[in-house]
Amino acid sequence: MGSEVIMALVGLLCSTLSSLITFVLTKRKYNVEVDSQQIQNMEAAFNTYKKMTDETIKAQDSRIEMLQRENENLRRQFNELQQQMLTLLVGKKLGITGDVNPTV
Repeated sequence: MGSEVIMALVGLLCSTLSSLITFVLTKRKYNVEVDSQQIQNMEAAFNTYKKMTDETIKAQDSRIEMLQRENENLRRQFNELQQQMLTLLVGKKLGITGDVNPTV
């Protein structure tokens, strides 16, 4: 009976040790898989954010260019109107009447 008890204890010890080793290795593998999935999720989120910011920057650059062109046109018109106003004022002081050539 003594050898049967020893064999039972050795079997119990081996199965417990095997279960413990399996648990540790499985837990490690699970943690690595979770970390890997988190990295993939963060990478996907970053790529989405980068794409959105790139598109926003491109749209804003386009808008800035359009506003700069509009600003240039308005400055040109302003300068032309200033010139016409100066011509009218000088003509009025000198007593000259007549039509000013509108360019706008």
